[in-house]
Amino acid sequence: MGQVVIAAGAGSIGVTQTTGSHRRHRVVVYGRLERKGCVTNLEWLRSHPRSENLEVLAGDLRLPTPALEREVEVSEASFHMAAQVAVTSSVTDSVADVEVNAMGT
Repeated sequence: MGQVVIAAGAGSIGVTQTTGSHRRHRVVVYGRLERKGCVTNLEWLRSHPRSENLEVLAGDLRLPTPALEREVEVSEASFHMAAQVAVTSSVTDSVADVEVNAMGT
């Protein structure tokens, strides 16, 4: 069984990738986990069979941690599902919007 890293794997889009991947791989989910939906999605993921294949690392892609770098190095693949998509946030804090969507990639 190989390993994959999924950035924002607990987000609204990433959770689908995580669901399909953790049946066949060890999955490392990386993200800020700030939105309420992420917590709900993680609870849901942990309720699935083979949830022992799931590891969660909290962090911000704009400032990758050594732990994330180590996990990526030993992974077969990585998937980037992270983005700031709320239009209201892009208007009220456009700098953060660009940082997340450009620098975090």
